[in-house]
Amino acid sequence: METVFTLCLFALDRVRTVLLALSLIVLMKTALILLTPPPG
Repeated sequence: METVFTLCLFALDRVRTVLLALSLIVLMKTALILLTPPPG
């Protein structure tokens, strides 16, 4: 039972890390789009 609990915690930690990375990438892209002036 304890191994299942540990496995669930591990999976949740991985999902949280991936979500954090994705949100950071989206944030950086948004900042880049906002900071760069439109062409022309």
